[in-house]
Amino acid sequence: MKHILSRVISIFTLLLMANWCHAEGAWVRTELSELTNSDVFVIVDIHTKNALPYSGKTEKPLVEGVSLNEDCSQLVSTVSERIKWKLQLSEKYYYFYPITAIGSRLYILNDNAGVRIGPNYSDAERFAYYESDNYVGLLNIKFQRYLGVYNNQDWRCYNNINSTIANTQIAYYRYVEIASEPTTVTLIDNGQTTIAEAYVGSSYPLPTQGSSVEGLEFMGWSRAPIVAGAPIADVAILSPGTSVKVEENMIFYAVYAKPVYTGEKAYVKIEGEQADWSGIYLIVCESAGKVFNGSLGFTNENAVDVEISENKIAFNDETKLYEFRIEKYGDGYSIKSDTSKYYIGSKGGESWSSKTLSSEGEFTISCSDKPLKANSAYLWYMSKKFAFSYSANTPIQLYKRTDVTKSYAFYTTFASISVNSYGYATWYSGIPVEVPAGVTAYTCQVEGNTAMLHAVGAVIPAHTGVVLYAPEAVGKGQNFVLRYADVDTTPIANNALIGFVKDTEVDNGKAHYALNVKDKKVGFYIPKTTTTETEPSATSAFTAKAGKAYLELDAQVSVSALALKRIDDVSVNHISTSSDDIIYDLMGRKVSAPSQGVYIVNGRKVVLTGEKYKTK
Repeated sequence: MKHILSRVISIFTLLLMANWCHAEGAWVRTELSELTNSDVFVIVDIHTKNALPYSGKTEKPLVEGVSLNEDCSQLVSTVSERIKWKLQLSEKYYYFYPITAIGSRLYILNDNAGVRIGPNYSDAERFAYYESDNYVGLLNIKFQRYLGVYNNQDWRCYNNINSTIANTQIAYYRYVEIASEPTTVTLIDNGQTTIAEAYVGSSYPLPTQGSSVEGLEFMGWSRAPIVAGAPIADVAILSPGTSVKVEENMIFYAVYAKPVYTGEKAYVKIEGEQADWSGIYLIVCESAGKVFNGSLGFTNENAVDVEISENKIAFNDETKLYEFRIEKYGDGYSIKSDTSKYYIGSKGGESWSSKTLSSEGEFTISCSDKPLKANSAYLWYMSKKFAFSYSANTPIQLYKRTDVTKSYAFYTTFASISVNSYGYATWYSGIPVEVPAGVTAYTCQVEGNTAMLHAVGAVIPAHTGVVLYAPEAVGKGQNFVLRYADVDTTPIANNALIGFVKDTEVDNGKAHYALNVKDKKVGFYIPKTTTTETEPSATSAFTAKAGKAYLELDAQVSVSALALKRIDDVSVNHISTSSDDIIYDLMGRKVSAPSQGVYIVNGRKVVLTGEKYKTK
């Protein structure tokens, strides 16, 4: 009831606003880059809910409070004339004009970094659109400095993005004529559905984070479901936090990826000049066999022993403590320990400066015997420590960490799987998934004209085609969510079901059958082919749909359909083992010495109740 009342109030507010503006419309969030010269808009800091008004004066405070809806996609309070703006776009620059004062515009007084509005401006005072790599969309008006809100009292500018304005997020609300009823934006994430209201043409920011799925990394959002295991090149992904232009009834699916690492970490000596020295390093004195210990704070005892072999130092938990991070800083570089959080500087001949950067931390770097220089002083190894000096001492070298290569084995979303009214569906993916409650998964072996279905347990291994059966869904059909299982699995052997992670044309001369219903009977039937044959056979070419499983048999098979027979747990006291037996546990892991319990033996789910068994 409360939600309904809230929505009624929200719509009532919009209608009042529309009447006040003599048009049916609303103030909807949009990107600065999407604004045109004809738009009327409001500039709002969504952290403080303060808008930038025109005053024509320099007195503070220069703010006006507004109301936004829950997800900040709409400005829902009455909009006064003094906070309405227009712009003039010239190449990549923006000039901001208050609509109540023609001839005035937004500008900056450089003497005190204040934001001002009035006629006393010069042509040089124009604003560039700005998006920081670290603060995307936070502070996106730039004129020599960054525009932000300070202390809820005044709009001001700062030279750097710092903790004072880290929470600032400037947003733009454009007046658009729209229908009184909003549309919906649906987010499907790990099987959970969230529905938000938004207006067509407005800018909607997608969430920057997804659900926490163990073993996977959140990659962003897709407009369509992506079959688990789909190749990276075939996937269109919107980055986390992307703002999209709202269309009617949009649906977005969260996308996750399995990271794969190849190679090994090590520190390798840098030889030769580098175009960019950014990276993670050990600072080493080879002749003394010492490394600069970056885990220490402000101390003179900073050298520890290290083993160097063929210009390489092994990576381990200990050497990780010694690391320094080199990053671009001004016209040079900064050098910082991620462990101690201290920057290296050259003041007073010491090797540390502080936890904040200064000009002393701006380095020039080369591959000479004196590779690190700050304020005319070089970093050396001096008897028992690393320190700065203007006079010669033992030279040092830089060893750069070479990380393992990171790639992604697959992309996946967690969309629902629909079983038909008979309770059946098929599944195939490039990842292991949990079998949902109320569902049994089966592999298949063919005996004559019958597809014998054998239960596989709680996890469907990657690259294993299965038939799903949900008895409670019979007569009505139902949706189930197959979630990623963070376990190592091996495809189940002796399984006649195949599948693909993207739509694939199959024409290998073998016989194929797809799960279907004919004459009210569920079975495997010849799939719809891609040929023009009037009477296609099981060996005809067809398109296998991504995520579906198909029966693949030898070409000699000439049946037109196969019936289904489910085989659940079978209790046995003994199995006759041979070198051909293949045994897996229910997590899909191959075992050579099973004890009592439930196992998959040669593709069949069995319960071992006797002595401990071993394969020969």
